This record gives sequence, C-alpha cells and structure tokens, in this order.
Amino acid sequence: MTLEAFVPAILSQLAWTIFFIVAVGVGVSVSNTVKQIRRRWGFIGLKPRYAVAYLSHSAARQLNC
Repeated sequence: MTLEAFVPAILSQLAWTIFFIVAVGVGVSVSNTVKQIRRRWGFIGLKPRYAVAYLSHSAARQLNC
C-alpha cells in the first residue's frame, strides 16, 4: 500500500481545515464589528417597521433614478 491511496483524504482534510480557518476569521471580524457598533450605539436591533420603511424608500429611490 502506497501513499497514493491516502492523497485524496489528505487533500480533503486540508481543504476542510483551510475552510474552517477562513470561516473563523470571518466570524471574528463580524464579532469585532458588532462589538464596535454596540459600543457606539448601545444596542443592535432590527425592527420590521424600520426595515420595511427603509426598503420601500430604497425601492422608490431606485425607481426615480
């Protein structure tokens, strides 16, 4: 049995490891951004009435351009 039999498994493990390292990096970046927003504004909330108003305003602005 040679090493060639294990190459696909090794490459697959390497790909998953790289993927998870990148995912953790993105998660840490998002976490830091959320912490900065919370420090500045005190809370993060998504209220449907504000979201609908924003989206309707954005759509109207796009149509008027």
